[in-house]
Amino acid sequence: MSTTWVLIPWSLMKHRSMKYSELLEELQSLSPQQLQQTVTLYSIKDDEFMAAFQGDFTDEDEQVLCPDHYVITF
Repeated sequence: MSTTWVLIPWSLMKHRSMKYSELLEELQSLSPQQLQQTVTLYSIKDDEFMAAFQGDFTDEDEQVLCPDHYVITF
C-alpha cells in the first residue's frame, strides 16, 4: 500500500495569493466576449461561485489591510 500526500486546498489560499498585476495579465488574455461576462469568484473552501458586487478601496479605519487597498466585494 502506498501513501500519497496532497496539498490541502485551504493551505494554497494561505500560502499563495494573487497580485493585481497577475489579475490584470489574466484579464488581458480574455476574449471580448469573456470580458462581457459577470465577474465571478470561486470559493475553494465552500465549493461555490459568487458574483462580484463591486470594487472599492479601504479607508483609514481599516484594521486588517492598509488604507487605500483595492478590494472586490461579493
